[in-house]
Amino acid sequence: RSTSIFENIDRHRLAAWASIRLPLELTLHVMGALQFNRGVSATDGLLFADDDENQNSVTAQLSYKVSDAVSLDVRYALFAYTFTDTERKFFRQTAYAGLAFQTGAH
Repeated sequence: RSTSIFENIDRHRLAAWASIRLPLELTLHVMGALQFNRGVSATDGLLFADDDENQNSVTAQLSYKVSDAVSLDVRYALFAYTFTDTERKFFRQTAYAGLAFQTGAH
């Protein structure tokens, strides 16, 4: 619950994630989040913050273990701004491919 001079909003967020080992040294990581807002804000319709665009998301990442310290990763993410009592809508997709390096103890 956010109550200040500029807003009175209830935010309810549900998030889940899982990692699943697959054959051939592959690992699938999935994460999803939903946020429901109810209330009013002085900045509604004026400002669009990072928090707004990341309220609802689904991310899937596939990792291939090249060595103990290196993996090749591909990731897809979908971000959406819905389930609010405002008319603003937002929809963004991203894709990523790269190497991940692990340092230090396991």
